[in-house]
Amino acid sequence: MTGSQVLTHRIEGEGPPVVLLNGGMMTFPSWEAVAAPLRARYRLLRFDFRGQLLSPAVAPEGIPPDLAGHAADLAALLDRVGWQSAHFVGASFG
Repeated sequence: MTGSQVLTHRIEGEGPPVVLLNGGMMTFPSWEAVAAPLRARYRLLRFDFRGQLLSPAVAPEGIPPDLAGHAADLAALLDRVGWQSAHFVGASFG
């Protein structure tokens, strides 16, 4: 895993893995209306990107403060939770 910070996240539900990617002005609880019905069939990963409400704003050493850095943060989080693959659902920035 690159860097030492962990993005604030929540994993819930059972089934194939799905990652919900926030829009720029969102936080992971904003997905609740979408997440509630999905939890019965999917294992959901919701998180705040670096600098969003609940995740640290400062980038770990070696991760750039740009879109590539956010992708690296997500890859590190997926490694940390042990997910090799997932479906992705995003809103705007996500």
